Amino acid sequence: MISVGAFFGTLLVQLPLFGVLVIGLILLAVQGHRLPRRSRLMARAGLAIMLAEGAVSVLWTAFIPELLSQTGYGSDSLRVYSLATAIVGFFMSLLFAVGIGLVIGALLTARQLDRSEL
Repeated sequence: MISVGAFFGTLLVQLPLFGVLVIGLILLAVQGHRLPRRSRLMARAGLAIMLAEGAVSVLWTAFIPELLSQTGYGSDSLRVYSLATAIVGFFMSLLFAVGIGLVIGALLTARQLDRSEL
């Protein structure tokens, strides 16, 4: 079973980021009609990807050490854990970069469309 303290501790650290991403999605839902459709979709996709990455990161950080403690700490299990954490960390970083890229793309797309309307 997962340690409740570890889960909520990890969640607490990520809470400001989750708050910003959720508020961004809400603002896009309420005020998104001001943006061109393509920009709005790119921004939503970017924020949703970053939110999903954060959720997976919290779950990984909370569950995996608990699972490792139940299987016992051997040098092989620690080596596997280190490798798995590095691989998962790389993919989480890649997902976050894609999310940021989509948000930047949404801003640039909106700006290009705005200039073409002048």
